[in-house]
Order: sequence, then C-alpha cells, then structure tokens
Amino acid sequence: MTSSLPSRFQVRPATAADAPAMAALYFTSFFPSHPFWVAFCPSGPQSERWWQECWRLSIEEDPAARNFVVIDKGARSEDGDGEGKAVAFSRWIVPQRDGNLEKVWPALPDHFDMELCGQFFGGMGENRKELMGILELLGTDEHYQRHGIGHELVKWGCDRADADGLECYLDASMKGAPFYQKHFGFEAKKEVAVPKRPEVYGEFVCVSLVRPVMA
Repeated sequence: MTSSLPSRFQVRPATAADAPAMAALYFTSFFPSHPFWVAFCPSGPQSERWWQECWRLSIEEDPAARNFVVIDKGARSEDGDGEGKAVAFSRWIVPQRDGNLEKVWPALPDHFDMELCGQFFGGMGENRKELMGILELLGTDEHYQRHGIGHELVKWGCDRADADGLECYLDASMKGAPFYQKHFGFEAKKEVAVPKRPEVYGEFVCVSLVRPVMA
C-alpha cells in the first residue's frame, strides 16, 4: 500500500505473526470509545485468544480478506522484536466471483454475551450486498488517533472500489459516522439493531453506511 503518512509509519499487509499485536489493539482502540465494546467483548485471556484466532483465520484462510497493519517504527513493540509497535489495523472484504459473503470467524467464546453478539453481527449482515467493498474492521490505538492513520486505511479500500466500479459498505457508531461521511462521501442507510442496556453501557447506536462509486 502506498502511504502518505510520515516516514515513521509503515503500512503493510498483515501476517499471522501480527495476530497477537492486532488482537491487543482491539482493546486499546475500541474500549476507550464507548462502554458498549467492553460489554460486547470483555477483556481477558480468553478474549485475547479469540481475537488472535480471528486475525489468524482472516490472514491465512479467508480469500476475500485484505488485512493491513500500521507499524510505528519509532516506538518499541510489546515483544521487543525491533520492527516497531503495531498501532492500527484494518480488514477489507473484497467481492468474490461466486458472490460468497460467508465470514471466516472462530466460534464465539462462552463468556461473550450471545444475545448482544447475535443481534449486532446479524444486523450488520442484513445490510450488506454481494458486490461491495466492505470495511469489516478498523481500529487505531487511542494514542495514535487523529493523525491520519485511519484515513489512510479507509482510502485504500475506497480507491480500489472506485477502480472496480463498486460501492463501499461499513458499520460505524454515531460518533464515528461523521468521519466517513465528511472525508469519503459515505451515506447513512439504516441503523443496526443493538439491544439497550442502560445499566451496562447506556445506549449505543450503530449505523450502516454506503459509499456510492466515485468517478
């Protein structure tokens, strides 16, 4: 991926070796934004292992997935491997010739809230179409947000979709939706049904966004 980010950042395709760092990024990216994400996927070793398997399957076994990781070469990684620190990730799903939209995900752990996960994942799936570029996952460490990193990862998929004459699809929180609408021309289409849990996380609203093909 060609990047316009400062030279300290490297944007590259993710490998299975990146799975642990990308799993850890889920918690530092999503947890600070809304308590819904804590209820959706509680922290702990089981959740970390589940996210690691999610990334491994996506990278090694999903032909439709395009996984990217952003490395800060000026920061030290958790394992001290010398390459730098993983600070952001994305997963784009590109259309398959047979129109298959089947997701390659591991089984949900028993400690997840099955009602919450079922309605959330099910609501997202209902709003997708076969011939779309789909931004399935995007996360940036809270200390690296508002530096243009997420913009770079979204732009890759939008540019590819435009070249192929395809719409783009993603699901975003109401807080995050204006970013996609302002910078990339996404349009809100439908809310994703999320159970209300006032005593746990208050109210969380997620909306499906579609971007038409840009000339």
